Amino acid sequence: MFRNYCSSPHPDHLPLAICPWPSAPGHLLLAIRRRLDVAASLWNTCSPMFQPSRRSMYRLPLTADFRGLSGPTFLFGLMAGFWFFASSLNPLLQFDRELFADGQIWRMVTAHLVHSNTSHFLLNSAGLALLWILHGMHYRPPVFLGLVVLMAVSCSLMLHFFTISIDQYLGLSGVLHGLIIWGAYKDIRAGMVTGYLLFAGAWIKVIYEQVAGPSTEAAQLIGIDVAIDAHLYGALAGSSVAAFSAVVGRYLPVKGPAGKDNVVGA
Repeated sequence: MFRNYCSSPHPDHLPLAICPWPSAPGHLLLAIRRRLDVAASLWNTCSPMFQPSRRSMYRLPLTADFRGLSGPTFLFGLMAGFWFFASSLNPLLQFDRELFADGQIWRMVTAHLVHSNTSHFLLNSAGLALLWILHGMHYRPPVFLGLVVLMAVSCSLMLHFFTISIDQYLGLSGVLHGLIIWGAYKDIRAGMVTGYLLFAGAWIKVIYEQVAGPSTEAAQLIGIDVAIDAHLYGALAGSSVAAFSAVVGRYLPVKGPAGKDNVVGA
């Protein structure tokens, strides 16, 4: 009924269309359409600038790479088995200063796989799962398990020689602090900006604990004192491995991912 042509004084405008309304609304429709076309063209041109690349990521690297799951799963299985028989195994496996000095050197490693109670076990298991989510792409089984042993031995030796006030120790968190430092370094090598944030955040936490002291709430939860020195030694071990890897990486090709008085824990 209202058939008229949407005309335009400019020849380069869109083709004429038959509009079922008067000419003024028709001009408005064409103006809106032209602006939408311009906006779509600008988006198609600029949108690649806002897409994260493999070499630069400004968000947490939540990769959950299942190829790196076997190492953490094996470690969790050991911890779960030791926790299930904790009453009989803890005295045989936890760090004990006198027994370690007598030659029971296996405690350097096994001390980090046993826990004081269920809350202690669950907290460290959750930390292990979080590290897999963050850094699973770096956890090739031989590398991961080798790092766990190295961090455990380093923490135990430093506890033995530098923190003589600790008679007994058990828990994985010292190793976890070392792993997060090493994982942050691997993220930095992979071009992830969040690697710097994780590295700095881990060290800020460790330094804050040294200044403010251990958390009383955490101690009540796990039933023993929190060994903040184990966190420090784990971070030192992880930083040392990262520094060594950085030096080696400059000269060698590195492939990408794939009944004591004082009993404490971490």
